[in-house]
Amino acid sequence: MIVSSTRGKARKLNENRKRQCNRKTTRRPSREERAGSSAEGSDFLLTWRKCYFAFRFSRLSLFLAITTLLCTCESAQQNTSNTTAASASEPVKETVMEGLRRPWSMKFLSEDEALLNEKDGDLLRINLTTGSRSTIAGIPQDLADSLRIDTTLYPPINAFPGAHGTNQKYNAGLFDLALDPDFATNRWLYISYAAQESERGYALRVVRGQLNGNQLENLETLLTVPPFTSVLFHFGGGLTFGADGKLYVTAGERLLFDSEQPPLTVAQNLSDPRGKIYRLNPDGSIPDDNPDFGDDAIPGLYAY
Repeated sequence: MIVSSTRGKARKLNENRKRQCNRKTTRRPSREERAGSSAEGSDFLLTWRKCYFAFRFSRLSLFLAITTLLCTCESAQQNTSNTTAASASEPVKETVMEGLRRPWSMKFLSEDEALLNEKDGDLLRINLTTGSRSTIAGIPQDLADSLRIDTTLYPPINAFPGAHGTNQKYNAGLFDLALDPDFATNRWLYISYAAQESERGYALRVVRGQLNGNQLENLETLLTVPPFTSVLFHFGGGLTFGADGKLYVTAGERLLFDSEQPPLTVAQNLSDPRGKIYRLNPDGSIPDDNPDFGDDAIPGLYAY
């Protein structure tokens, strides 16, 4: 009985020691240990986050750097292209001919050749590449020459100091040119100019002729805008063909000062040929579809 009891106590003691041993092995960490472990984890997490964001930032910086470089290259290339395009499109001034006498109108016959009216000179065929020129023969014989100026006819008398008794042309001379829409086939060239009649003075006239080499042939008068007066100003004479194939002509009011206007100005007077726009067929006849301004309107009137 004593032995059994002693063995039982020994067994219990061994079991208690094992339990205590197990407790020591599996005990909960102390507060300090837990704090230390938490701090180490936080430091690791913080370090990991820093590394992560540093990596992301470096990737972003690299992306921005590459994008900026590409944009800069593209912008530089675009600027170069724009500069080249601008340089190519900007006109370059080049003198191809000198010594002309008041050049007034020019019409191209080809890329290199053109017809040119000198207001104080001749009708020329010019070569814009070589600079050569040839005079076209056959221009109208009634082309206005200089007129001896009587300044008493131009109020106020002092409007042209020093001009009294001298020969002047002022606005007179050759004006505009126009090529017939079928010029390549029919060779019709249209010319406006200041026509002169010895005792009656000057007026606007429009003619056409066929250009054969350097000769104008078969001249026809299409329009004369009276009255013939000694006034050498404001003839008008603009010529153009419309999309309808009709010839449009502008006529000036032929007055130098507003004080010369009558109570009903010449441009608003339907029976006065001056200060108007005319619409004609290429042969000078009046188109059937011209506006009807009444019986008192001048023939060929298109606008006033």
